[in-house]
Order: sequence, then structure tokens, then C-alpha cells
Amino acid sequence: MFLLIAALWVSGDFSFAKHQTEDSILTIGDFKRASALSIDPLGNLYVVDRGANEIIKIEKHNNKIRRTGGRGWKSTALDEPTDINTPNGLDIYVADYGNHRILRYDRNLNFVSSYPTEEKTQSIERIIGFPRSIAFSRFGDLFILEGENNRILKINSSNKIERTFGGVDAGKGRLIKPIRIRVSNRDRMYVLDQNNIVMFDIYGNYIRTLGNESFKRLRSVGIYDNTLYALDSCSIMIIDLDGTMKNQITIPSQIMGKNTEIIDFAVQRDLIYLLTEHRIMIYRIKI
Repeated sequence: MFLLIAALWVSGDFSFAKHQTEDSILTIGDFKRASALSIDPLGNLYVVDRGANEIIKIEKHNNKIRRTGGRGWKSTALDEPTDINTPNGLDIYVADYGNHRILRYDRNLNFVSSYPTEEKTQSIERIIGFPRSIAFSRFGDLFILEGENNRILKINSSNKIERTFGGVDAGKGRLIKPIRIRVSNRDRMYVLDQNNIVMFDIYGNYIRTLGNESFKRLRSVGIYDNTLYALDSCSIMIIDLDGTMKNQITIPSQIMGKNTEIIDFAVQRDLIYLLTEHRIMIYRIKI
């Protein structure tokens, strides 16, 4: 089951609004239209506020809020960002959907670089067609879920496109309308495609599809501690990395009511962070 946790996150001096619902559910945040959530190994939260074209960092130990972005095409601006990945606590990567690029920031949200570089985007036809989601392998390979062609680009450590897969010629592994990609430390890739989870290895070989009407309404997937988690309607599904269902946690009805919809989530240790368009709710899991 879920237990509400009123930890440091909700007791600090936030520039965000703090809320307490009729059912005593504490929340943090005041986003315009959040679309993605990530947590780094140190426990800091990162939110993509697509409505404000901003990336927001909520630091765990001092509750400090950092922001970057604003609508535009320059290196410090964003256009409809869709996903964020924080693989090591030092680097933050953002899928800048409308600008057809991936942005890299340091842990203080200072701009570091972009892929492709500005020089490449000015000299050749765009390389990435509307990136929807990003993930990293343990070897540092970047995987980009491209919305324009519904395929995956594998970018190696030399910033070269090593291969593409999941496109129209992928057979059983063809992606129809993918929205989220995550990669495990066991070299398995999980792509949320319509109401299924499509599995590949990191070389682009199709493994299997999880679904077949097993899910009600998939919204997001995440990986923590060699376990796959899937946000399915009003539940968090807990799945082995080989695709075997382990358990199911029902999100409390007081959250799912009153037209509240969970957009994304993140897991760390025994905590689950639930993101709506406007707020984050933090829960401790007891299974």
C-alpha cells in the first residue's frame, strides 16, 4: 500500500505553493503544465514544465529551487520540452521537442552543450525529428526516441549515430506511437508504445512486447534497482526486467479523484513521487 510521507520536501521554505487537501494529502509545486519528472542519485527532483518551457530543480537537502529555460531556440531556451534524464547526479539531459535537439546541463542547470550542435543544425538538414524521450545505457550511449519517424536513434560516446531501429522496417519491433524510453543496467530497453511496453536490447534487437490487453492505460515507465515500474491508469505495476509481473500498487482514490491525472512518476528506495500537471506528491511504499 501507499503511506503519505511529509518529509523535508514539504516542510521547507519553498517558492512553490504548498497544499493540503481535504484528505490531508500534502503536495509540493505550482507548475503550469508539467510533462516529465526525474530524480538523480542524490535525491534531487527535476521537473519538465512544458507549459512554461522550463526545467525546475528541487534540491533535497536545502529545498532550494533552480530554474532554467523560457521559450525560444537559443541555447538557454526551450520549445515544448518533453522528457528529462539525470543519469549520474552531475549531468542533466532534456529532450527539447520543438527545437529538435537534446540539451545537456550541469547539476546547477547551467547550459553545457547540445546535440546536434548549433553549427550542425545550421549547415545540414535537422538530425532529430521531434525527440519525445531520452535514455542512457551504462556504457554512456544516448538513446533518443524520435517522434517524427517513430524510431530510436542510438548515439555513441563520439556523438555519432551508430544505428536506428524500431522504424517501419523493424518487423515485430516496429513502433507505432512511442512516448517514453528507459534503459536498464542489464542492457535492456523498454519503450512505452501505445498500451504496450516493447523490449529491445541496446543493439536494437527486438525481444518481446508486454501488453496484450494486460494494461488499462499506460502513461509512463521507469526503472529503479533492476525493477521495471509502469504507471497504468490508477496503479503502479512492478515488473521483473524479463517482463514478469511481480506486484501492483493502487494509487489512493483521493489522488485519482477530482479530475486529477498522474502524468509521470519516479521511484527511489521506498519512495514514489507522483507528478500531476501542477504538483508532486510523495509517498512511501509498503508492499
